[in-house]
Amino acid sequence: MNKVAAKKYQQIIENSNALDERKKEIIELAEEVKTKLNTVLAETTNSLGLTLYDLVDAFQSEKSEHLAELEEIKDAQSEYIDNKSDKWIDSYKGNAYAQWQQEWSEYIYFIEDDSLALTLESNIADPAEEIIVDILIERNDSEIDLPLNKPEEE
Repeated sequence: MNKVAAKKYQQIIENSNALDERKKEIIELAEEVKTKLNTVLAETTNSLGLTLYDLVDAFQSEKSEHLAELEEIKDAQSEYIDNKSDKWIDSYKGNAYAQWQQEWSEYIYFIEDDSLALTLESNIADPAEEIIVDILIERNDSEIDLPLNKPEEE
């Protein structure tokens, strides 16, 4: 084939223009849905009058404050052990302290890794498929206990 027939080419132009128009309609409507969904998210509140945005902001703020407290503990532990002799570090008490320090490090890591995400998913290729709104709470698979307030003693 050395050329596309004029009639066929005209049909291709019309189909291409129709697809472009349909795409514009989809984008415009999707933007309207997005705006309405954001309004719903901003206006829907819990029994205390807090929106989802308020709760997520509070979670992030409280998490930051909690991590700052935990970092103070971690720093104080390091300072404490830095002032101990090698003999003490190798003793039962030193080993118990190191274990306790490790438990705190694992707890801090667990809290740092705790996160929230709001996701919206849709499959444009299948318009019959519903939009999925999901709150994703990403946590470690296992739970972790708060370490004791002091190392275990004999």
